[in-house]
Amino acid sequence: MLGLSKKSDYALLALSYLATNGESRTVRTREIAERFAIPAELLAKVMQRLAKMGWLASSPGPSGGYTLAVSDTSITVGDVVRAVDGGSALTQCMHSPEGSDCEQWANCTIRGPLGFVNERVQDVLNHIPIRDIRERATPASAESELVSIVVPDHSAPAAVRAGASRSHNEGDTP
Repeated sequence: MLGLSKKSDYALLALSYLATNGESRTVRTREIAERFAIPAELLAKVMQRLAKMGWLASSPGPSGGYTLAVSDTSITVGDVVRAVDGGSALTQCMHSPEGSDCEQWANCTIRGPLGFVNERVQDVLNHIPIRDIRERATPASAESELVSIVVPDHSAPAAVRAGASRSHNEGDTP
């Protein structure tokens, strides 16, 4: 299953929180960690990385913390994943040069198609700004939008469209 690392997830939570609650004040790492019940030490490292990227401004001292240094429309989910994790890929061989970590490299018939899927996922992530993350009313609305972007009606077989629609609308699992 595709998913974000914990660090990327925490980074997105923090950026969204700062975009919503840090517009007029400095927010401490501990406040964000407590709000989302996540480890403060790991979040602190993630926040430092985001500050190094120039996305956060930090204020030292007992009343210090972080504020957004840029607009929440100028940072995308793809930017965050690359900054925190160095990128993402569907399969390990997409990270390694010429399949150095893959025993099936010479016989593989899915590397090309999965590369295409990986590019589509990256394209979607690169077009979702933090503002969209914080403005989504429900997780289901974001899931629906992602399915429509990744599997557009005109390019998917009818069975895929029906399955995606049924899964989303009726709560079925594939």
